[in-house]
Amino acid sequence: MHIVNYYQESFGYQENYIPYYQSINGCDVIIVTSDYYFPFPDYDETMQDHLGDRHIGAGVYSDKGVKVVRKKSYFSHVPFAGLIYFNPIPEIDNFRPDIIHVHGATNTWFLKVVFYKSKYKYKIFVDNHQDFMVESYNIKLLYNCFYYIWRLIYHNFGVFDKVCKFLPITRSSQDWLKLRLEINSKDSIIVPLGVDADMMFYDRKYDHEFRSQYNADNKIVIVNAGKQYKEKNILSIIEVAIRARALGADVLLVLVGNSHGMYKSYIDDKLLDLGEDNYVRLPLQDRAALHKIYCASDVGIWPGIPSITIQEAMACGVALIVPNNEIVGHLVDYNGFYISSDNLDEVSKYIFELSSNKNLLEDVKARSQQIAEKYSWKNIVYDLNNVYDQC
Repeated sequence: MHIVNYYQESFGYQENYIPYYQSINGCDVIIVTSDYYFPFPDYDETMQDHLGDRHIGAGVYSDKGVKVVRKKSYFSHVPFAGLIYFNPIPEIDNFRPDIIHVHGATNTWFLKVVFYKSKYKYKIFVDNHQDFMVESYNIKLLYNCFYYIWRLIYHNFGVFDKVCKFLPITRSSQDWLKLRLEINSKDSIIVPLGVDADMMFYDRKYDHEFRSQYNADNKIVIVNAGKQYKEKNILSIIEVAIRARALGADVLLVLVGNSHGMYKSYIDDKLLDLGEDNYVRLPLQDRAALHKIYCASDVGIWPGIPSITIQEAMACGVALIVPNNEIVGHLVDYNGFYISSDNLDEVSKYIFELSSNKNLLEDVKARSQQIAEKYSWKNIVYDLNNVYDQC
């Protein structure tokens, strides 16, 4: 049983793919969640067209053959997404799981799952996506108090002893568990985010079709996909493209995603400096369309809060430019370059070098594909099931 605050069908998230691959491996799997989609920033303007109304309604649904039970929830409109509450106990009674995989370490319904364990003796595993980069954009004092309360709950009410293992997705989220909740590294195992290698791979036909559509046969195509807001640092990507073009690179910047309000205006204004023949703006795309875009892309830049789609781009042969941190820095290994607010000139020169050296470009693109193979969801789920069994 997977229990998660919010669930978006057909996304490339961890909570989509782990249950799916567990089900095709023969496990009986169920997802229990709220009757709302996640409150993405400026939802009505950025996600409404793609997902529809945020409120889906309680009931039984299916996603790629996996049963999804949406529960009537409370506190869905408070400013803090983690405070949503629903009652998973009836589903535990009906399903009687051997394993409960909890998505998130500070959920309001979590204590019910912990103390109900005495009835069915299931194993509890808790994953964690939180890290210091994401936390830095929250209201510090309020969140510090929130995490302090949870630290007390874990270590003074027998909660910690009921959890088999914590499953952070990166070294940074593992460090976050240690600092905020005093959960030591020996009590956690990193389970990284992955890529659907059966869907995301290089296809020469898609490459040719996209480049022909946008007259980009001889251009170096730079891509960024995901939600667009200040913490994503989209303006830095545009600045890099402008500087690379000034050096002589024939660039096409492809921005995929939705923005809103003042930040959309900032992006629009910045793109004027790049020139309308040198960029393409596309709204949020489904993953099949994103596959085609990645096949035609040479370099992907994600300078701010990372996106779950980075490994998907790599699997299609996209070289990578990301920060050198414990969240995504490990993904760069002779297949790209590190970016920071202080080195945009160096990043621009790197892109110019790639545009001038086809052999180098092909080498780094192929290297990205090799690295992405290590992060296939099939392999990750195989390793995760071993973690379940060994606890």
